[in-house]
Amino acid sequence: MSEAADRTSAWDSPGRDASARGASGWDALLLPPDTPGGQRAAVTAGSGRVTVGAGAGTGKTWVLSSRYARLLLTDPDCLPRDILTLTYTEAAASEMRERIERRVRSLLSAPEAPVSAERVRALSDGFGEAWISTIHAFAVRLIRESGLSLDVDPRASIISRPQEDEFWNAFGEAVEGADLRGLARLCGDARLREAAAALDADAAVGAALGLWNIENLRALARDTAELHASLGHSWAQMLEWADAASGPEDPLVRSAASDVTELLRPRWLAAWELWGSVFRTLADAIAEKAQKDRAEGKAESPALLLAACAERRAAAAMAVEEGPDDEALRLFYLDAARNLRGAGGRLFGAVKEILGSTIGEWQKEQERCGLLALSCQKGDEPLAEPERRLRAALLRLCGTAWGLWDEMKRRRGLLSFSDMILNARGAAEKAHAPHNKKGFRHILADEFQDTDPLQFALLESLRAATGAAFFAVGDPKQSIYRFRHADPSLFARAISEADQRIELDVSFRTRASLLKRLNALFGHIWADGLGAAAGLKGLAFEPLSAAEAPPERDGGDLSPFSVLLAVRTGRKETAARARLAAALAARVADAVRAGRTVWDKAERRLRPARWRDFAVLLRNRNNHGLLEHAFAAEGIPVLLDRSTEYFARGEVGDVTALLRAAADPEDETALSGWLLSPLSGVPEREALRFLETRAALPRGLKTPLADLLRECLPEAAERLLRLGLLAQHQGPAALLEGFVRDRRWLSGYDARYRLRALRNVRRALALARSYQRGLAVSLTGCARWMERALRDGARMEEPNWMDPNADAVLIATVHASKGLEYPAVAVFDTARHEPSPPLRPSKALGLAFASLPDALSEGTEKIEPRTMLWERLLSSQGELEEDMRLFYVAATRAQDSLWLCGIVGEDRDGNRTLPRNRWASLVLDWLAGEEGCDWQDLRTPEVRYIAEDGEEGKGSANNLADTSSGPDEGGGADDAGGGRAPGPRASSALPAPDLDGVTLASFSATSFALFEWCPLAWRRRYRQGLDLRWEIPDEGEPGGMGGAELGTLAHWILARWPSDRTQAGERAALSYWLSDPRVPQRLPPNLRDVWRDPASREALAEWLTRFEGSEAGAEIAQAVRAGRARREAGFRVRIGRLGLPLAGAMDVVWRSADTPGLWHVRDYKITLSGDAPDELYRAQLAFYALAVRELAERTSEEGAGGDGQTGQNKQKFEAVDVGLVFLREGGQAGHRRSFPRGFGWDGLRSRVLAAARGAALGDCPARTENCGRCPWAKGCPAKG
Repeated sequence: MSEAADRTSAWDSPGRDASARGASGWDALLLPPDTPGGQRAAVTAGSGRVTVGAGAGTGKTWVLSSRYARLLLTDPDCLPRDILTLTYTEAAASEMRERIERRVRSLLSAPEAPVSAERVRALSDGFGEAWISTIHAFAVRLIRESGLSLDVDPRASIISRPQEDEFWNAFGEAVEGADLRGLARLCGDARLREAAAALDADAAVGAALGLWNIENLRALARDTAELHASLGHSWAQMLEWADAASGPEDPLVRSAASDVTELLRPRWLAAWELWGSVFRTLADAIAEKAQKDRAEGKAESPALLLAACAERRAAAAMAVEEGPDDEALRLFYLDAARNLRGAGGRLFGAVKEILGSTIGEWQKEQERCGLLALSCQKGDEPLAEPERRLRAALLRLCGTAWGLWDEMKRRRGLLSFSDMILNARGAAEKAHAPHNKKGFRHILADEFQDTDPLQFALLESLRAATGAAFFAVGDPKQSIYRFRHADPSLFARAISEADQRIELDVSFRTRASLLKRLNALFGHIWADGLGAAAGLKGLAFEPLSAAEAPPERDGGDLSPFSVLLAVRTGRKETAARARLAAALAARVADAVRAGRTVWDKAERRLRPARWRDFAVLLRNRNNHGLLEHAFAAEGIPVLLDRSTEYFARGEVGDVTALLRAAADPEDETALSGWLLSPLSGVPEREALRFLETRAALPRGLKTPLADLLRECLPEAAERLLRLGLLAQHQGPAALLEGFVRDRRWLSGYDARYRLRALRNVRRALALARSYQRGLAVSLTGCARWMERALRDGARMEEPNWMDPNADAVLIATVHASKGLEYPAVAVFDTARHEPSPPLRPSKALGLAFASLPDALSEGTEKIEPRTMLWERLLSSQGELEEDMRLFYVAATRAQDSLWLCGIVGEDRDGNRTLPRNRWASLVLDWLAGEEGCDWQDLRTPEVRYIAEDGEEGKGSANNLADTSSGPDEGGGADDAGGGRAPGPRASSALPAPDLDGVTLASFSATSFALFEWCPLAWRRRYRQGLDLRWEIPDEGEPGGMGGAELGTLAHWILARWPSDRTQAGERAALSYWLSDPRVPQRLPPNLRDVWRDPASREALAEWLTRFEGSEAGAEIAQAVRAGRARREAGFRVRIGRLGLPLAGAMDVVWRSADTPGLWHVRDYKITLSGDAPDELYRAQLAFYALAVRELAERTSEEGAGGDGQTGQNKQKFEAVDVGLVFLREGGQAGHRRSFPRGFGWDGLRSRVLAAARGAALGDCPARTENCGRCPWAKGCPAKG
């Protein structure tokens, strides 16, 4: 499904009423009345420099083709040859050409088209000269049309893979044999010959070879040449860098050091401010403790170290009036990171409260992130001599390799991709180039965010040389080709220099409910701009709106957005990944087999989902096999994207064995491999029997395998002989052509993979032909090249062998999905980081290395070279930003539904943790911000956990009670940033729930209440994602200011106040929580602005002050201060034969002091008591009562003494008293009800199970008797 289909075919239709054309001329034909403003502005924009930001699914292909058509139709002098159109891929160029030509011809043939017959012929005939291609195809065409004006043979061909490998293999052999001089002897440039001779004698090269081996050095030279060629550098520049690198004034190092300092300064300053906050807040406590320790003779106590650090910081702050400079910040940071120590006690508990961690944890984090190592030396301090020496040698090695590579290509008339662009730029700048006699009038560039610096320079040269108008379309948020050196900041630069900037802000892909969630998510991720690089920082995230669509467009059965989580225990996540894959497969299977509906874009209607409507997208192919196995277990057909492991495929190994055996039948390894392959024509059992018989012969009686083959299997021997003779006379390609024509050998492969085998053999044939054209008609050489590629694990993309139209679930990388769309997308989130290579090219430093050979570092401290530390820091920001863009591309492939599948950790104490560098972590952080809670406490139906048994269910990551620690341990306030509320004391702890896992039909109190009220309303909220919440007031109603966020802030404060104990710096009074400036630091980020708003605080103060004086407030405060209450108490308990889990959280719950079996539950409401039907409130409270009763009864049966003696300290259940507290009505208690032991619990349990069963089965009819009182009757499909 191509993005080119973003607009309906009606947009391309010329058959419109002639009256609609009128004076508007062509625009009336080109632009339908409902064309969005952004698209209309882009198509009709004037000349000059125009940039168009095209978000995902906004119809940029339609805009480009319409722009092209309008340029031709409205300018009588413009012909197709005057417009240069550049796209990113050959497929896109072909589609663009076909679309433009069809569009223009259709418009020209429209009745009463305002155009002459002569003009029609000129335009129709002109498409043969149209410049619509990729930038590389354009470059080749321009070079060839430039005649002899360039120092390039116009007949030059593109270098082939075998030719590349031949040179770099020869280079590696020359380095190993210290004979670079021999490789360079034919080179015409004296600088290269001198550098090669110097490298042969350089001991540093030999030391590097001993440490890293030739494969790593060869890869470094190859990758460094490719990177710096894309940046517009040259090998001569690299040799100059090498000369400068051996001295203390290396300009690259100085520049990189300055960039590193710019990146470190904010981090040093953050540490300066953080510790300043510690020292200011706790000044008296630090001084008092330090004085006490000094008096007791504790010379190096943690408190004295803290006091000394505070004094040094104060002295540094006073030394410079404008504030500390970089060196003062660096030295203070080192002081704090190295010299401080933590301890127990009240003082260091208060330090932890401000830091958000202990001192030791803070210091470990500085070491883990590399900031400590980066800060150890001044930025302008020269590199150590061993590092300078190795750096100079490796730069010289890479520069020489690059120069020899260029010389080889020039001699043979070959061009690499970088050569094409570089030479095309030269052609564009030469006034006598043939095309420049007239010049392009317009340049249209698609996917401009994926341009690299060399390509950008070519386009700038073209624009300057021809005076062409420039029209660039792209989306910096979708720049994901950093590995190809794409630089999105170039698009940002183009935007800043444009005469006109236009944004396409209407999505024709994604339904409104999902688009709303995507806008919120990526608005959160990019709240501070799209990146830190120059230009990107100034680009804000632009939310999209959904295109107008029929009402049923948003009515599919699949939930718009959901998160599926598996929990990893321990360090390895293999088992968790397997559970996650199995749960995902089960979810897809359920969606298709249950007939869940999706929107059919082509037919514009809802229909049952098919397998091909689903795509699973990943960062890389590491988990393709795991997913393929999980989907196969569910009986789901899958379609895998193309692998880059071409040389690892069995059939490619078979071809290699064939070529080797045909070249040398005495090669017994190759001969055995060929015999055992289907290519030999010998049945596998017969071949095995033959080889086993020969292996069983005594050593002295063994005859050569080739001789034995001629004796025992003469037909096979004759066949191999004929193949060898054919290849020797006509080349290896002739040998393989026969296998492509006669395909009987395919019967030897598994039927599922025969098409793959055939296409891979065809690829081998193409490689053999390429080898013959570029090198020689040599069977032995070709066999040797393929063997080396096989042995070295060379990466090459295999042909696309699967049917793209098959009804199968796609499993693909995000890169492979670019430009496509699917009704439902699952993003399978895995680790981002690949192992860091020991050698790597560097934009800023030329190259970097992770260690020094012993021969160069003898007598020096073994530390990682500074240049590698710098390179990691300089590149890490770009890598992180691209990872966010990769997530955006993955998420925006979805039309109806997006499922994010991720993994969270669990430590030894059972606490859930968020892995670093995961998309799931970003999403959970965002959702927690929306809810105003810690991510572990999320109770949104959008988040589901996978249990150990593989089934999924909703619910918080936390439980009602924690059996691993006594409640006395949890009596304090939360850590900075918010967290769990204080826990109850051991004598009144709620019993622990059953933790076996949850099922698909897990239920919360809100979910149960809504389903009982109206199953259709439940479906609209929990399946369609509509905002049908009844627990919060509307923003616009009196007293409803702040809406959900003000209510969340109220709940957050009530989870901490009143308190049975206070932390350092806190006060027990309500005024502290509403006035102290330190409180916002502890709040979740989304609540800080609400707290700072005076009107919101005033409203909140009124609510909570009245609540404090109410009867409900008094009883809750008494239970809290007695240590008998628990707030925000998460719970999960199973009921029924199948173990349906009841899940959720209660605002406050406690056990009566006078009657131990009596429980109390209170739920805070920020709505008014009449805002929702009473049935909703009553059902919610009944649900809480059932949960408490089940937990209490279960523990009563099992015994909860904790001392191993069953029956002691049982929590016998007598009754549960539940009620609501309406904060806006002065803490008035409402809907209070007691559920005694004799209540009809079986009936209530049956109600809950019946509701859960109905929800799980999708049985969601409207309960029409409630329509007259329903808060959501407006817009309901069942209305009336």
